[in-house]
Amino acid sequence: MLAKATSLGASALEAATATAIVAKEKATATASVAKEKAMQTATIVQAKATEAKVAAYQVAGKQPPPSAENPSADGETDSGAETESEGLLNDVQTQCKCFPNLTKKERIQGAIGCYVAGAIFSFLSTLLMFGGAKHVKGFAFFYTLGNICSISSSMFLTGFLNQFKVMCMPIRRVACIVWISSMLATIIVACTMSRAGLLVLLLVFIQYCAMLWYGASFIPYGRAMLKKICSKAATTASNAV
Repeated sequence: MLAKATSLGASALEAATATAIVAKEKATATASVAKEKAMQTATIVQAKATEAKVAAYQVAGKQPPPSAENPSADGETDSGAETESEGLLNDVQTQCKCFPNLTKKERIQGAIGCYVAGAIFSFLSTLLMFGGAKHVKGFAFFYTLGNICSISSSMFLTGFLNQFKVMCMPIRRVACIVWISSMLATIIVACTMSRAGLLVLLLVFIQYCAMLWYGASFIPYGRAMLKKICSKAATTASNAV
């Protein structure tokens, strides 16, 4: 009896061991198949994402950046060339034909130079603003030059042609035209007319309002908030009167 029980136990152990081995092999095979399928799916998704990225660059009229799968034509890496890795300088620069393609250092120098010049002109206009009626034309002239330098500063970073495209988008086209026209009219009137104090001030006011409306287009719901602020200010003023 004892020998028979031992024999049955040994047979059961062998059967259980064989079943466990078979189950382990099946689980390993299933995991391997699942891993292969997951890798294939990831490869397909990555390829689709790359195609979508290239299509987006083509729609935007830009050259897609080189990657590990798509290196540059000459086979060189970006480590040996001048790279731009941060901010606006990472965009592909499309310059106007009347301007040479500027390097990163030259664009930064131009942007800083225009910004400093704009700050100086704005400071001079602030001083002239407190100089009385005699200096109204000087105030308007330097105030306008400060705005022009500010626009030029951003152009050096984004590219001249790109900046004009952004400024002339339908959402801000009217504000841009009014702003630039008022700046040009302010300079012409300040330089040609001898007594144009009120007209110059009116042009500066139009210029400032157009600049606010233009800048608000870059902020989500910026124009709606600006309308609400103006409406509240008008209501408060009318109630005070």
